[in-house]
Amino acid sequence: MRKYFILMVALAAVIALPALASAQRPGGGQGRGRGMFGGGFGREVFLLSQESVKKELQLSDEQATKARELGDKQRESFGNFRELSQEERRAKMEENRKALDAGLAEILKPEQTSRLKQIALQQRGPAAIGDPAVATALDLSADQKQQVTTIDEAGREELRGLREAGSPEEAQEKFQAFRKSQADKFLAVLTSAQQGKWKEMLGAEFTGEIERPRFGGPGGPGGGRRRGQDN
Repeated sequence: MRKYFILMVALAAVIALPALASAQRPGGGQGRGRGMFGGGFGREVFLLSQESVKKELQLSDEQATKARELGDKQRESFGNFRELSQEERRAKMEENRKALDAGLAEILKPEQTSRLKQIALQQRGPAAIGDPAVATALDLSADQKQQVTTIDEAGREELRGLREAGSPEEAQEKFQAFRKSQADKFLAVLTSAQQGKWKEMLGAEFTGEIERPRFGGPGGPGGGRRRGQDN
């Protein structure tokens, strides 16, 4: 029963995150980010709190401390986020994104920043293909961008359906199948050259364990470990 609850919490989080990301796109349309820990924005700071990532980047104690302080500052800046208007939220997200990028640039060496971005992409998987920066790097056409948007929107509807799954085992099996199916769909949008570029952007496989944020504090539901890459 506990595993089933954890899965449902995870599904709810995946569904809810795009609502926050949509505030990033002018005109209020659906954005391509995935929230503070679901997608690009803020993920780097979260990863820097992981022992496996610190070891991979050979982060010094001073760098780790500064990264933690940067993360705390970012979280505090979102304190009144829900009280802001849609336009104010977009401005706030953009302001914080720039501050985060500038902060990381001051803390990390160029090679560390590069590797961190690779690890972040590996953790996000092919769903990151639609993010503006990634789409630009891959030189996606307007038609490809639309295909990615369609896949994403259909995926959200499918995820909502998974919440009605029967047993915990059934739900887990369907969720894993959904993730693989979505990844395959996103990758199928790319040309062979773009798929090669995507692999290049991912870099060498990161095999360290990532401790997921826990809902309800240490020992509570929602946490977990993840290893490898979704590519």
